[in-house]
Amino acid sequence: MKKILTSILSVMIIIGLTTINIVAQEITISTPDEFVQNIEDETYEIITLGADIDLTGKYSQNETINIANKTLNLNGHKLTLRHMAPIFDGANYIIRNGTIESTNSHYAIFVGDSIGADNAVLEDLNCIGGFNIYNSTNVTLRNCTAVAKGYYAIWCDEGAFVNVEGGSYSNTTDVYNNSDGEAVLSSPSVIGLASGQESGKFIASLNIDGAEMIVNSGDLVLDPETRPTPIIDNSSCNISELFDYTIDGSAEASYSKNGSTGYAVGNTINEKAKELDGNGTIEILSGSVDLTGLPEGVKVTNNGEGTVTVNGVDVAKGTEVESKPATYVIVEGDNQTWTGSGELSIKGSGEYKDFDHVEVDGSVVDSSNYSKTEGSTIITFNGAYLNTLSNGQHTAVLYWTDGGSAKATFSINVNTSASDSDHTSRPTKPSSDNKPEKVYDPYDTNKDGVVTCEEKYGEDWYWNEKTKACMVKGYSAIIVDTATR
Repeated sequence: MKKILTSILSVMIIIGLTTINIVAQEITISTPDEFVQNIEDETYEIITLGADIDLTGKYSQNETINIANKTLNLNGHKLTLRHMAPIFDGANYIIRNGTIESTNSHYAIFVGDSIGADNAVLEDLNCIGGFNIYNSTNVTLRNCTAVAKGYYAIWCDEGAFVNVEGGSYSNTTDVYNNSDGEAVLSSPSVIGLASGQESGKFIASLNIDGAEMIVNSGDLVLDPETRPTPIIDNSSCNISELFDYTIDGSAEASYSKNGSTGYAVGNTINEKAKELDGNGTIEILSGSVDLTGLPEGVKVTNNGEGTVTVNGVDVAKGTEVESKPATYVIVEGDNQTWTGSGELSIKGSGEYKDFDHVEVDGSVVDSSNYSKTEGSTIITFNGAYLNTLSNGQHTAVLYWTDGGSAKATFSINVNTSASDSDHTSRPTKPSSDNKPEKVYDPYDTNKDGVVTCEEKYGEDWYWNEKTKACMVKGYSAIIVDTATR
């Protein structure tokens, strides 16, 4: 009896010490009823839409749903809501990958209520209407698009502390008549933050990094004199108001092309400059900028106090420089010879992030035929591609987005003869280049007058059009046999 009790106790101890891995439960839903039934079910951590879902009439105004610790994956589908029906509440949730629209509200989605949506992430969403965020800290909008149907693309209400990472946000030119009968913009700005302070601190905040903001009416930010102001970096806007909210020390620039003007701060300046061409200009207003990968003909003016370079060329204060292709060289890999095995790598001095394409003998090489790695730019051709090239010298040219290039030469030297020990029944090359109707009749298994390399020698053989001969797959041995195809 004592032994039995000891055994049971041992098993209980082992179970207690064993870490149990619980797999997150997932469910796919396709109807409004399935959404209501499962969205707050603690059984499921991942809820995926299998179809567009219209929740009109399923929730009353101001009704909240607690989706704490869940991921709601729209899976490319559309979720249709109504004004504050529902409100997504609860901490540590994710809503991602789809479209959200409200049929009767300026805002597409309401985030946070009495509980608060602390640490919520909304990513890869296309919102027809804006984001309304309340009583929630550390909310992240990542790579989202929001076009305000009225009011704001982003509204940070009381207790909302929001970070924006990438994406595009814009407002509208819609108007409505107020109580005095005056026509008033329904979307007075792209961004709005609640006014007021508690203990000397504003009750809302907004940090924006890497986003595009488009002002179609009114201002970029609502009443910045009386409300919290956002902090913006690495972003762009179509009006210069952007600079009022730039982090101290960030570079600022204006750019124009074909009469259209824009403004950028931080590393977005280089991104916008690369989109210009010979008709484009960019003016550096403050800060230091190293512009790389610019196409030829962009006019760059340095009207700031910092250091400005364009494709490696310094731009002195108060001067203009027209971008020219950078001069690049082959650092490693010039004058190589490939003998039929392995790969072949060429390293150019241009920056990896600015690499565009590679050509061999004047033809663009498909990216499936090579890999590219950083340091500075290393192109590695695979053996399958090299095997399609004829014996002799070839030219490879690496190109970068600024029009700069670097040229290398390499040779193909594959043994095109096979020893007698490789193939004991080597066929005899016909005396004429004209292929007879039937050459090796016993091997003409299809009775079609043509003998293939596979029929003649086996499944590992194929016809190489470059060498005009049968070859073994993966080897350099060749049977010189122009009659067999």
